[in-house]
Amino acid sequence: MIISGNVGIGTASPGSKLDVEGGGSDVGVMITPGSGSGNAFLYLKGYNGGTAHQASIQSNYLGGIVMLPGGGSGDTSVTIGGSSPINANVLNLYGGAAIGSGYVTTAAPSNGLIVQGNVGIGTASPGAALDVQAATAHTKLTSTTGTNYAYSSIIN
Repeated sequence: MIISGNVGIGTASPGSKLDVEGGGSDVGVMITPGSGSGNAFLYLKGYNGGTAHQASIQSNYLGGIVMLPGGGSGDTSVTIGGSSPINANVLNLYGGAAIGSGYVTTAAPSNGLIVQGNVGIGTASPGAALDVQAATAHTKLTSTTGTNYAYSSIIN
């Protein structure tokens, strides 16, 4: 099938190459690998100066969702809540983030992070609210302004 112009499902006047509109409250597009085991992929490709950059979103056979940047050269980051990545090879999150089922109705701090449970740096099983483990026995706090002091308070 070759169609020039836009294709509409549920609309007589599609506004893009593929425009899917629902008649009620929900609308969806399903990509299924078939009756056997397999993954479903949605590939996204853009061009910058003739160089292709490709990313994919996939649902793996275990029920998880995987976002895979890659293809071409340059940025390989995933950005949430922004229009462009800040740095390559990282997860960029604009705004705040709330992690944990206890924060479903709690707004995350602006450009901050609120975490339910323990946080570990250098350990996969933190035993305290903040558990830092390293081969060297020190933690460094540095002031970025040069005029203020970095400090740590331990309160019991």
